Amino acid sequence: AKECVYKEHGEGNIIFSQNILIEQFDYKNEGEIAAHLELKNHKKHFILDYKNLNGYMLVYIRELVNIVT
Repeated sequence: AKECVYKEHGEGNIIFSQNILIEQFDYKNEGEIAAHLELKNHKKHFILDYKNLNGYMLVYIRELVNIVT
C-alpha cells in the first residue's frame, strides 16, 4: 500500500515510516485501505483496494479523497 502512494507521488523525497500512514484495517483476502501522505506543504488522502491473488498481493489506488495544501 505504501508503495502505491509513493509511486503516485512521483518524487523521491518521502520517508515511508514518517510520511506515509496506513490506517488500521482487518486483513481479508480482499478489501480497502485508507492511506495518507503527509508532507510539510501538503497532505493527500487515498482509498486503496487490495486483493490476494494466489499468494500475490494486488494493491491499487481507487480514489484520491482529498488534497490539503
